[in-house]
Amino acid sequence: MPFSLKINSVSKPIEDWGVSKAKIQRKNCACDTFEATFILPAEIEGIAPGDIIEIFDGESRIFFGSVSKLSVAKNGGSSEMEMLAKNPWSDLEECVYQQKWALRSMENGALVLGNTLRSRVVLGQDNNGNKIDIADQISDILGFAISCGAKFQISQILADGEMLFDEILDLSCAESLLRVLKWIPNTSVYFDYNTPGYPSINVIPRTMLSTVQTDIAAGNVRSFEVSPRPDLKLNGVSIKYESENIVDGVSSLGVSEDNYPSTFNSKSMRGLVMSVELDGLRSTCQSYYAECETINESSVTWWKKHVPELENAEGIVIESASRKGYLSRELVSGSLPLNSSVSTEPDTVSGVISFIDPDENDNSIVIKKFDVKLISTNAATGTYNIWTSSQSPEIAPNGLAKAIYDSSSEMQYEGKISILGADAADFIGKKISIQGDSQALAQMAVPVVSASQDLYSGILDVNFGPPKHLYPDNIAELFRINRNRNFSFSASTRATGKISASTTCSMSGVSAASEVTASRSSKLIIQTTDGGQQIKLNTKDLGNSSGAMFREVAICYNGRGAKARFLMTEPVYDEMQ
Repeated sequence: MPFSLKINSVSKPIEDWGVSKAKIQRKNCACDTFEATFILPAEIEGIAPGDIIEIFDGESRIFFGSVSKLSVAKNGGSSEMEMLAKNPWSDLEECVYQQKWALRSMENGALVLGNTLRSRVVLGQDNNGNKIDIADQISDILGFAISCGAKFQISQILADGEMLFDEILDLSCAESLLRVLKWIPNTSVYFDYNTPGYPSINVIPRTMLSTVQTDIAAGNVRSFEVSPRPDLKLNGVSIKYESENIVDGVSSLGVSEDNYPSTFNSKSMRGLVMSVELDGLRSTCQSYYAECETINESSVTWWKKHVPELENAEGIVIESASRKGYLSRELVSGSLPLNSSVSTEPDTVSGVISFIDPDENDNSIVIKKFDVKLISTNAATGTYNIWTSSQSPEIAPNGLAKAIYDSSSEMQYEGKISILGADAADFIGKKISIQGDSQALAQMAVPVVSASQDLYSGILDVNFGPPKHLYPDNIAELFRINRNRNFSFSASTRATGKISASTTCSMSGVSAASEVTASRSSKLIIQTTDGGQQIKLNTKDLGNSSGAMFREVAICYNGRGAKARFLMTEPVYDEMQ
């Protein structure tokens, strides 16, 4: 027997291990296994679950896996050890698929967008929230499993086609992969063991599988049976994409169709018709009314409107005026959205103004500096409508109806064949054609589902046809292909970290009355609470003097010379003396 068994680092012919039974089971889209019975348990003493198992046919490796189960069986005075080993598909089954989701947090007063892994996943979407096709989604699932320690490498992923968003929770990588393949059920997933390092996984559709021809007249075929399955053949596929669009609080239904062939009528018999719910548009309108007026800092009317103190004053003269901003109008009342075509900015208008004090009867003139703080803008008076989309519509996949039709329109067959002296590696990941019986079977090319190879008897049992765990068993089940899909409510959240998108616009500050500050006064009145006694300091009383200040004057105080400070103008000589 040319087979050799390698356990961890020890390799020797399989019979030298004391093996009385050895069988390799190869499967499509499922776990390959190796089962063996050891009649010399001492030969595998120290072997434990998790240890690496490899089987070689000459120089070619035909199996790679790890010990899954060891059990001892007593039979009379002898004992046997039963071993079950599983290939790296079991790594996919033991690893929960997770995706990166944006996580919003505050650090030092600033918004920081980080990432976290979540087992809530949206199939058909990448880390940036973009839609991806089936091949990219499969690559991401397999790549995640490898990052977790799965013992395989990725070879060919030829599963072409788009897919829908499908939101799931806490599924293994294997379950996630099979969920994606539901949309292209005639696809083979198998391992190539004869590669350096870990075995390579392949994902190839039926149309691209090579065909192995088996001649039943060659003498090594022990038995075979084939059953045609015309009940699984579709005449056409019609997908009705439905979406609920919410515009300013009003919901409306949108429906579009994808039919293949294009002439297919959804009312036809044996047609697959499915309603697929897509995420719709959600848009809200925010209306803002704003009253705006021109800023005219050289106008007396403008200043009287903004400064209550000037409202009844007379003799107003604008000595000087300036602005910090450059926008021509001010927001008088209402509000304006920041995220629109209009501009706004805080502004300060400053002016030095002289006027006759209306509270005095002596027509005294007051000079003050006023600062008017306001919101300046380039907007005109009117209503501004801002449409905000909190969610963009999900785009329908391109060619999904054709992909399903191509997987289900060919005549399906299922059956099995028993061959002596054949190798499972020659059949797995291929299509089988039966020669030597009829023209119909000779033209048949059906994907191999599984192959069981008995290393001792040399008998290979091959099952072919649609994979039972992927492909529906009857037309009624085929009609239910879409029913288990979960509509995604979180697709828009993954890349942004926002639980729900905001539908409100930021508004600038609104000031019904402008803020006024007075800085320099030419008149000061100090009075008692009842107003009966007053001290008035008026710059008008200075006459031609340049100003008054505290000055030191020599005086006689209690009979002695002293000094005191008086608020006084510069002394002027009396010309009469």
